[in-house]
Amino acid sequence: MAAPVVMCLLMCLLGGATAELFTAMADMEHLVAAEKAVVDVLSDYIRQEELRLSQLKSLTAAFAMKNREAAQKPAEFLANPVNSFLLVKRLTADWESIEVLLHSGQADALAQNLTAYTENFPTKEDLKGAATALFRLQDTYRLNTADLAMGRVPGTTSFPELLGDECFEIGKIAYNSGDHYHTVMWMEEAMKRIQDDDVASRAEILEYLAFSIFMVDVSPDHSRASGNKRYYESYIETSEEKLRRKGDDGAAMKEEAPAQHAEVRHPVDHVVPEREAYEELCRQSPPRSILQLKRATVQNSVTGELETASYRVSKSAWLRSDEDAVVSRINQRIGDVTGLAMSTAEDLQIANYGLGGHYEPHFDFARREEKDAFKSLGTGNRIATVIFYMTDLEAGGATVFPRVGARIIPERGSAAFWYNLKQSGQGDYSTRHAACPVLAGTKWVANKWIHEIGQEFRRPCGLSEME
Repeated sequence: MAAPVVMCLLMCLLGGATAELFTAMADMEHLVAAEKAVVDVLSDYIRQEELRLSQLKSLTAAFAMKNREAAQKPAEFLANPVNSFLLVKRLTADWESIEVLLHSGQADALAQNLTAYTENFPTKEDLKGAATALFRLQDTYRLNTADLAMGRVPGTTSFPELLGDECFEIGKIAYNSGDHYHTVMWMEEAMKRIQDDDVASRAEILEYLAFSIFMVDVSPDHSRASGNKRYYESYIETSEEKLRRKGDDGAAMKEEAPAQHAEVRHPVDHVVPEREAYEELCRQSPPRSILQLKRATVQNSVTGELETASYRVSKSAWLRSDEDAVVSRINQRIGDVTGLAMSTAEDLQIANYGLGGHYEPHFDFARREEKDAFKSLGTGNRIATVIFYMTDLEAGGATVFPRVGARIIPERGSAAFWYNLKQSGQGDYSTRHAACPVLAGTKWVANKWIHEIGQEFRRPCGLSEME
C-alpha cells in the first residue's frame, strides 16, 4: 500500500477530531478506537512492505545467481541459444515482476534511478524474436523439444534447463503468433514440467493445447508434413535404445517418447524442394572491435526500399576504405586475388549473426525484373561476391548452395569467392545460397560485393550467353 493511500486512510480515521477532544471523555474513547485502527493500518502496511521486500530480495537473488554464471564466461554462456533466450526473458517478462514490486511501495525514487539502466533492456518484441529463433533452430536442425528444454544443444558445453513456466512462456509466444505447430510442442513440454499440484497452470496450458491441437489436426497436409513424419517415425524407432542409455551417474536415463504432435514443424514457404535441400545442407555442418551494428536489411524488389525481414536475421555495419589502413589493405588483397577492380565495389560489410541468426536462400545479384536494384550506386549489377569468415562456430552457421548441393563450413581466417554473373552478364542462378541458422556460438563475417562496371577489360564478355 503506497504512502499516499496510508495518509488518506489516516485522515479519514481522524477526520472528525477537533482541538477540544479533551473536553469529553466519550470523544477521547473514540480516539482510542481510531488509534487502534491506525495501528492496524500501519501494521498491515508494514506486513505488506516486508512481504514485498522479501519477494524483491528473492527475485534479486535469482537475478544475481544467473548473472554470476553468465559473467564468468559471457561468450561461452551465450553460445547456447537457450541461455540467450533466458537472458532476454529475465530482462522482459521477469523484470516486469520486479517493476510491479518497486511501484507497489515507496520505491518510486529507486525505480526512477533504475531507469538509466532499464531503458536499454530488451522489449517484448525482442522476447518474441528470441523464441522465434529457438523455433527456427528446432526446425532447421531437427532438435527435439525435450532436449532443447534440457539445454542439450549440439556444440555447447552448458545445459540450462527450462522450467515449466518458461516452456509455457515460449508456447504462449508461438500461440500469439498464430504458430500452433510450435504451440503444441512447447505446451506439451510445459505440461510435463509443471508441478502436479499446480492445478491452475495445468488448466491454462490445456486451454492452449486444446485449440492448437485442433488447428494442427485440421491442416495435416502442410508443405513439410512428410519430412516431419519421417523424422518422427525415426525418433520412435530409436526411443527404446535411448531408454537404455546410461547417465554419468550410472543410472538409466528416463526419456519419454514425444507426444503425438510434439515434432510437427511450422511451414515457412512453398518452395519445398529448395527448403529441404537448404536445411539438409545446414544439418550436415559438424559442431565445432567496436562497431555500431544495425539490423541488416534487404531491398524490396517492388519498391526498391531497404527494409528488415524475418528471413534475414543479423546485424551489420559498413567500413569505407579510407576509414582505416586495415580496410584499405583488405580491399587491395581482394583486388589482387580476384583480378577485379575495387573502385566500383561496395564498402566492406561486417555482419554478426547471433541467436538463430540466418539468411534464407537468396541471390546476391539483381534479376531482370529488379531493374533499379543498384541504380543509386551507378555501378551495374553485382558481378562477384567475397565472404571472409572471422570466427569459428561450434555448430551451425554454414553457407550452403541448395541448387548445387554444396556447403562451406565457417573457419576463422578462411574466405569464399564466386561469380554471380556469367560472362554474358546474365545472372548465374546456381549461385543461390543461404546462411544456415547459428546453432551454437556467434558468427562474424565480412562481405564484399564487386560490381560489373569497371571490369570490362578484366573479365570480358564471352562468345555465348551460357559461357
